[in-house]
Amino acid sequence: MVPVPRVASWEELNAHLREECRKRRERKLWGQSSLYVEDVARSARFYEKIFGFRIISDFGDCGCAMEAGRHQVLLLFNKRGSRAVQTPHYGDGELHVAFAIRAEELLAWENWLAINGIVVEEKRRRR
Repeated sequence: MVPVPRVASWEELNAHLREECRKRRERKLWGQSSLYVEDVARSARFYEKIFGFRIISDFGDCGCAMEAGRHQVLLLFNKRGSRAVQTPHYGDGELHVAFAIRAEELLAWENWLAINGIVVEEKRRRR
């Protein structure tokens, strides 16, 4: 059952419903990417410096989760530590990772990546 909020007016009810919707939007996760890396700490520093991601959960020797935007998470796993775990997400070698940005931020991101020696191999625009 859904609890019925106790409110004194329609305005108060609308304010309550807007706040509940805002909370749900903040909790919603749109995307998650996983990378298996040789050095979790070094990789986390890279994503923090280049993209401004921050660690939101530390898995100790196994890896960490980084906030990669409002509704996105980047998981970094210790490649050697993950070999013992069967997972459909395991990858080795060249992998593809994509993060969403607003169209108006594209040029600034391309410049920032170039300054840091990161080559954009392919550009695609949303249709």
